Amino acid sequence: MNFNEISIRARVGFSLCCLENMIDNISSDSIKKWNIVLSKLWRFSEIEFVDEWLYEVSNSMPLSIIEDPFEPGEELTEEEYNSLKLLYRNNNVSIINVIELIFKMGTIELYSQIQNNSPKTIDLINEIIQLTLDSNTRLPNKEVFEKYRIEDAQGWGKTFKRSDVKE
Repeated sequence: MNFNEISIRARVGFSLCCLENMIDNISSDSIKKWNIVLSKLWRFSEIEFVDEWLYEVSNSMPLSIIEDPFEPGEELTEEEYNSLKLLYRNNNVSIINVIELIFKMGTIELYSQIQNNSPKTIDLINEIIQLTLDSNTRLPNKEVFEKYRIEDAQGWGKTFKRSDVKE
């Protein structure tokens, strides 16, 4: 699959659809239990200033939750933290890896000028596609993301809502 002309925002959206499909296919928990992290991740496609997303989401990432103790005053309540910790510990490592790769994709170009269609994010999306296929999970329809062009918003692309791209 060629993602050269698709914006970083749309690459993240496609990857989130891969994640949702994987959760439906291989997770021991229902998609509803994943809503806390999915809703935070989907904000990337809607938020104008991506660096705000970084701060909203970083404390919810699997490595942060699994490795760090809860600290009051963060973006999460203690109940959300405990729920995510249990969710991450009890699920397939491929799902956890895709979440971390999505976070990396959304932040890897954050403080740089996007050049050459962002080969770093293309490498990440290809890794996510491979993990999705390795889990015998269907890929989302790439065509719905093609209208979000790399030429828009310095490579980040136009904002969109989940409902604009989810089948």
